[in-house]
Amino acid sequence: MVVKIMAVAFLVFWVRFTFPRFREDQLQKIAWKYLIPLALLNIAVTAVLKVAL
Repeated sequence: MVVKIMAVAFLVFWVRFTFPRFREDQLQKIAWKYLIPLALLNIAVTAVLKVAL
């Protein structure tokens, strides 16, 4: 269990130090362009599958 915790901690630190941070305006652009449409698509697909099945 300790090895798993250390591996996850290493992975989190590695990703955090490797990739640059996003500014607020960049995060908003990503959200409006990609994340919100994906969320709406997910809701629509879930609704269709719920009715169909």
